[in-house]
Amino acid sequence: MEVIITSEPDKLPPDVRALIDEAQPLAPGIRFFEERYTLLDMGRTVGAGILLGVIGLVCCLFGVSLFFYVTQFESYDLAPLFAGGVFLFASWMMISSLGGRWRVMRKQQAGTPTRYGLFLKDDMLVSNSWFQTTVIPRLGFLGLQNRSVLYLFDSKTKSFTLPKAVVGTEAAQLDAAIETWAGQGA
Repeated sequence: MEVIITSEPDKLPPDVRALIDEAQPLAPGIRFFEERYTLLDMGRTVGAGILLGVIGLVCCLFGVSLFFYVTQFESYDLAPLFAGGVFLFASWMMISSLGGRWRVMRKQQAGTPTRYGLFLKDDMLVSNSWFQTTVIPRLGFLGLQNRSVLYLFDSKTKSFTLPKAVVGTEAAQLDAAIETWAGQGA
């Protein structure tokens, strides 16, 4: 099995889809560390979204003003407008995710388990976050470094940061569980 990174559950193997489906019970032997959604995280998302939006607007305004002040239109550069559009799109993505994140946080506060977090299964580590699911087979796992999971993807070392807060578990316990899981394959 290779590393899979996707935001489309249909592209996941059936056993991984079963892991992230809240309607199905977790199979025995699977360790799950649920990511805790907090108001502080949502505040950071709002702040980052607003900052990206302001940068996007500034880039777009600069691009439009540059258009009107350039006398030779063949030398006009669309880069500021393109960059502004990218920043505005990123801002919209972050801010539009807040409604769903709010619902997940409320479910967690009510004691209902969600399936966002990290799964340790026999031969794979699965990270299911708000934006994507990453499936890392044990052979592709390269270790932990500063709260980041290192793995091999397309012959390159990639990483993602572990959740800051986990339901009912300390960060050190999550790190230890990953190290134990990694050692079981040796």
